[in-house]
Amino acid sequence: MLRKLLFWGLIVVSYISVIFLYDPLSIFVGPFRVSSSVTNVAMENTYQPGQYITASMYDDAVVFADGTEQKIISGDSFSNGSSWIDAAISDMWYFLFRSVRTPEISYNNVSSYYVAHVENDSLNITRSVSHMSRDIVGIRRTLVVPNSSRILINNTKEIRDFPVAENKRYITDGIEQIVIFVPESPLALQLPLDTDVPVAFFSSDAGIVIASTIYFDNTKILPSQWHTDTQQIKLVHYEF
Repeated sequence: MLRKLLFWGLIVVSYISVIFLYDPLSIFVGPFRVSSSVTNVAMENTYQPGQYITASMYDDAVVFADGTEQKIISGDSFSNGSSWIDAAISDMWYFLFRSVRTPEISYNNVSSYYVAHVENDSLNITRSVSHMSRDIVGIRRTLVVPNSSRILINNTKEIRDFPVAENKRYITDGIEQIVIFVPESPLALQLPLDTDVPVAFFSSDAGIVIASTIYFDNTKILPSQWHTDTQQIKLVHYEF
Protein backbone atom coordinates (compact mmCIF):
# COMPACT_ATOMS: atom_id res chain seq x y z
CA MET A 1 0.00 0.00 0.00
CA LEU A 2 2.81 2.39 0.93
CA ARG A 3 4.54 1.69 -2.39
CA LYS A 4 1.37 2.52 -4.28
CA LEU A 5 0.99 5.78 -2.40
CA LEU A 6 4.61 6.68 -3.10
CA PHE A 7 4.18 5.79 -6.77
CA TRP A 8 1.08 7.95 -7.24
CA GLY A 9 2.66 10.69 -5.17
CA LEU A 10 5.64 10.78 -7.56
CA ILE A 11 3.27 10.88 -10.53
CA VAL A 12 1.38 13.87 -9.10
CA VAL A 13 4.57 15.72 -8.16
CA SER A 14 6.08 15.07 -11.60
CA TYR A 15 2.96 16.32 -13.33
CA ILE A 16 2.81 19.48 -11.23
CA SER A 17 6.52 20.08 -11.90
CA VAL A 18 5.92 19.83 -15.65
CA ILE A 19 3.09 22.36 -15.41
CA PHE A 20 5.23 24.93 -13.61
CA LEU A 21 8.46 24.32 -15.53
CA TYR A 22 7.14 24.07 -19.08
CA ASP A 23 3.86 25.97 -19.13
CA PRO A 24 2.66 27.25 -21.55
CA LEU A 25 2.90 24.16 -23.73
CA SER A 26 2.86 24.32 -27.50
CA ILE A 27 2.68 22.20 -30.62
CA PHE A 28 4.26 22.77 -34.01
CA VAL A 29 2.92 22.72 -37.54
CA GLY A 30 5.58 23.49 -40.14
CA PRO A 31 7.42 26.69 -39.11
CA PHE A 32 4.62 27.77 -36.76
CA ARG A 33 4.55 27.32 -33.00
CA VAL A 34 0.96 26.93 -31.80
CA SER A 35 -0.06 27.82 -28.26
CA SER A 36 -3.17 28.88 -26.37
CA SER A 37 -3.92 31.60 -23.85
CA VAL A 38 -7.08 32.27 -21.86
CA THR A 39 -8.94 33.72 -24.85
CA ASN A 40 -7.20 32.65 -28.06
CA VAL A 41 -5.19 30.18 -30.09
CA ALA A 42 -2.10 31.68 -31.73
CA MET A 43 0.34 30.54 -34.41
CA GLU A 44 3.75 32.20 -34.08
CA ASN A 45 6.02 32.31 -37.12
CA THR A 46 9.34 30.93 -35.84
CA TYR A 47 11.12 32.56 -38.80
CA GLN A 48 9.98 35.93 -37.51
CA PRO A 49 9.27 35.68 -33.75
CA GLY A 50 6.52 37.96 -32.52
CA GLN A 51 4.52 37.58 -35.75
CA TYR A 52 1.21 35.85 -34.96
CA ILE A 53 -1.88 34.45 -36.64
CA THR A 54 -4.68 34.30 -34.07
CA ALA A 55 -8.18 32.94 -33.55
CA SER A 56 -9.58 35.01 -30.69
CA MET A 57 -12.78 35.05 -28.63
CA TYR A 58 -12.56 38.84 -28.71
CA ASP A 59 -13.07 38.86 -32.48
CA ASP A 60 -15.40 35.86 -32.91
CA ALA A 61 -19.17 36.09 -32.38
CA VAL A 62 -22.15 33.77 -32.01
CA VAL A 63 -25.17 34.21 -34.31
CA PHE A 64 -28.73 33.83 -33.03
CA ALA A 65 -31.90 32.77 -34.86
CA ASP A 66 -33.05 36.38 -35.31
CA GLY A 67 -29.83 37.22 -37.16
CA THR A 68 -28.23 39.22 -34.36
CA GLU A 69 -24.64 38.61 -33.29
CA GLN A 70 -22.95 38.70 -29.92
CA LYS A 71 -19.21 38.85 -29.42
CA ILE A 72 -18.03 35.82 -27.46
CA ILE A 73 -16.08 38.18 -25.20
CA SER A 74 -16.23 41.95 -24.96
CA GLY A 75 -12.93 43.66 -24.32
CA ASP A 76 -14.61 46.36 -22.24
CA SER A 77 -15.65 44.30 -19.25
CA PHE A 78 -14.18 40.81 -19.41
CA SER A 79 -11.94 39.81 -16.52
CA ASN A 80 -9.73 36.74 -16.50
CA GLY A 81 -11.19 34.33 -13.98
CA SER A 82 -9.12 31.29 -14.95
CA SER A 83 -7.27 29.37 -12.25
CA TRP A 84 -4.48 26.85 -11.87
CA ILE A 85 -7.17 24.17 -12.33
CA ASP A 86 -7.88 25.54 -15.83
CA ALA A 87 -4.15 25.47 -16.57
CA ALA A 88 -3.93 21.88 -15.35
CA ILE A 89 -6.86 20.84 -17.58
CA SER A 90 -5.23 22.51 -20.58
CA ASP A 91 -1.94 20.76 -19.87
CA MET A 92 -3.68 17.40 -19.45
CA TRP A 93 -5.30 18.01 -22.84
CA TYR A 94 -1.83 18.49 -24.27
CA PHE A 95 -0.42 15.29 -22.80
CA LEU A 96 -3.48 13.15 -23.60
CA PHE A 97 -4.40 14.48 -27.05
CA ARG A 98 -1.34 16.44 -28.18
CA SER A 99 -3.54 19.52 -28.47
CA VAL A 100 -3.55 23.02 -27.01
CA ARG A 101 -6.73 24.21 -25.32
CA THR A 102 -8.06 27.41 -23.80
CA PRO A 103 -9.92 27.31 -20.49
CA GLU A 104 -13.70 27.24 -20.64
CA ILE A 105 -14.81 30.88 -20.42
CA SER A 106 -18.30 32.17 -19.55
CA TYR A 107 -19.24 35.73 -20.46
CA ASN A 108 -22.68 37.30 -20.83
CA ASN A 109 -24.41 33.86 -20.90
CA VAL A 110 -22.06 32.53 -23.61
CA SER A 111 -19.64 29.75 -22.71
CA SER A 112 -16.74 28.86 -24.99
CA TYR A 113 -13.43 27.07 -25.31
CA TYR A 114 -11.05 26.51 -28.24
CA VAL A 115 -8.90 23.48 -29.05
CA ALA A 116 -6.17 23.23 -31.71
CA HIS A 117 -4.45 20.10 -32.93
CA VAL A 118 -2.20 19.15 -35.83
CA GLU A 119 -3.28 16.61 -38.42
CA ASN A 120 -0.76 15.88 -41.18
CA ASP A 121 0.21 19.32 -42.55
CA SER A 122 -2.86 21.10 -41.21
CA LEU A 123 -3.85 22.87 -38.03
CA ASN A 124 -7.46 22.30 -37.00
CA ILE A 125 -8.98 24.88 -34.67
CA THR A 126 -12.22 23.74 -33.04
CA ARG A 127 -14.40 26.41 -31.45
CA SER A 128 -17.02 25.18 -28.99
CA VAL A 129 -19.80 27.58 -27.88
CA SER A 130 -23.06 27.41 -25.96
CA HIS A 131 -25.66 29.83 -24.60
CA MET A 132 -27.67 29.40 -21.42
CA SER A 133 -31.07 30.18 -22.95
CA ARG A 134 -30.92 31.28 -26.59
CA ASP A 135 -30.59 29.17 -29.74
CA ILE A 136 -27.21 29.64 -31.42
CA VAL A 137 -27.50 29.05 -35.18
CA GLY A 138 -23.97 29.91 -36.25
CA ILE A 139 -20.59 31.40 -35.44
CA ARG A 140 -18.73 34.27 -37.07
CA ARG A 141 -15.20 32.94 -36.93
CA THR A 142 -12.23 35.17 -37.56
CA LEU A 143 -8.55 34.76 -38.22
CA VAL A 144 -6.22 37.72 -37.71
CA VAL A 145 -3.02 37.75 -39.79
CA PRO A 146 -0.15 40.28 -39.84
CA ASN A 147 -0.76 43.52 -41.75
CA SER A 148 2.19 42.70 -44.00
CA SER A 149 0.55 39.47 -45.23
CA ARG A 150 -0.44 38.97 -48.87
CA ILE A 151 -3.81 37.33 -49.52
CA LEU A 152 -4.74 35.48 -52.71
CA ILE A 153 -8.32 34.41 -53.53
CA ASN A 154 -9.03 31.40 -55.78
CA ASN A 155 -5.45 31.49 -57.15
CA THR A 156 -6.19 34.60 -59.22
CA LYS A 157 -7.10 37.68 -57.20
CA GLU A 158 -4.86 39.33 -54.64
CA ILE A 159 -6.38 41.57 -51.99
CA ARG A 160 -4.14 44.49 -51.06
CA ASP A 161 -6.29 47.28 -49.60
CA PHE A 162 -8.64 46.65 -46.70
CA PRO A 163 -11.20 48.91 -45.03
CA VAL A 164 -9.91 50.27 -41.74
CA ALA A 165 -13.13 49.70 -39.79
CA GLU A 166 -15.34 46.66 -39.35
CA ASN A 167 -18.42 48.55 -40.54
CA LYS A 168 -16.66 49.08 -43.90
CA ARG A 169 -15.85 45.47 -44.69
CA TYR A 170 -14.73 44.24 -48.08
CA ILE A 171 -17.05 41.26 -48.63
CA THR A 172 -16.91 38.68 -51.38
CA ASP A 173 -18.37 35.24 -52.04
CA GLY A 174 -17.78 32.32 -54.38
CA ILE A 175 -14.46 31.69 -52.65
CA GLU A 176 -13.11 28.15 -52.72
CA GLN A 177 -9.82 28.88 -51.01
CA ILE A 178 -7.75 31.68 -49.54
CA VAL A 179 -3.96 31.55 -49.57
CA ILE A 180 -2.09 33.73 -47.07
CA PHE A 181 1.59 34.58 -47.50
CA VAL A 182 3.18 35.57 -44.19
CA PRO A 183 6.51 37.41 -44.45
CA GLU A 184 9.63 35.24 -43.94
CA SER A 185 7.65 31.98 -43.73
CA PRO A 186 8.74 29.27 -46.21
CA LEU A 187 5.18 27.90 -46.30
CA ALA A 188 1.86 29.59 -47.08
CA LEU A 189 -1.42 29.14 -45.22
CA GLN A 190 -4.42 27.83 -47.15
CA LEU A 191 -8.01 28.19 -45.89
CA PRO A 192 -10.46 25.88 -47.71
CA LEU A 193 -14.03 27.23 -47.86
CA ASP A 194 -17.45 26.33 -49.19
CA THR A 195 -18.32 28.60 -52.12
CA ASP A 196 -21.63 29.69 -50.54
CA VAL A 197 -19.88 31.24 -47.52
CA PRO A 198 -19.30 35.02 -47.86
CA VAL A 199 -15.97 36.23 -46.50
CA ALA A 200 -15.24 39.65 -45.04
CA PHE A 201 -11.82 41.32 -44.96
CA PHE A 202 -11.00 44.39 -42.90
CA SER A 203 -8.15 45.95 -40.97
CA SER A 204 -7.80 46.28 -37.21
CA ASP A 205 -5.05 47.31 -34.81
CA ALA A 206 -4.05 43.64 -34.54
CA GLY A 207 -3.78 43.04 -38.29
CA ILE A 208 -5.90 41.93 -41.24
CA VAL A 209 -9.10 40.20 -40.12
CA ILE A 210 -10.59 37.41 -42.26
CA ALA A 211 -14.15 36.65 -41.13
CA SER A 212 -16.72 34.12 -42.29
CA THR A 213 -20.03 32.99 -40.79
CA ILE A 214 -20.65 29.28 -40.46
CA TYR A 215 -24.12 27.93 -39.65
CA PHE A 216 -24.80 24.87 -37.52
CA ASP A 217 -27.25 22.02 -37.93
CA ASN A 218 -29.55 22.77 -35.00
CA THR A 219 -32.00 19.92 -35.48
CA LYS A 220 -30.67 18.00 -32.48
CA ILE A 221 -29.14 20.76 -30.38
CA LEU A 222 -30.98 22.63 -27.64
CA PRO A 223 -30.01 25.84 -25.83
CA SER A 224 -27.19 25.28 -23.31
CA GLN A 225 -25.76 22.42 -25.40
CA TRP A 226 -22.41 22.76 -27.14
CA HIS A 227 -22.05 23.74 -30.79
CA THR A 228 -18.71 23.04 -32.45
CA ASP A 229 -17.04 24.31 -35.59
CA THR A 230 -13.65 23.17 -36.88
CA GLN A 231 -11.60 25.48 -39.09
CA GLN A 232 -8.80 23.89 -41.11
CA ILE A 233 -5.60 25.76 -41.89
CA LYS A 234 -3.37 23.92 -44.36
CA LEU A 235 0.33 24.59 -44.81
CA VAL A 236 1.28 24.48 -48.47
CA HIS A 237 4.22 25.16 -50.75
CA TYR A 238 3.05 27.90 -53.08
CA GLU A 239 4.90 29.85 -55.74
CA PHE A 240 3.55 33.40 -55.89
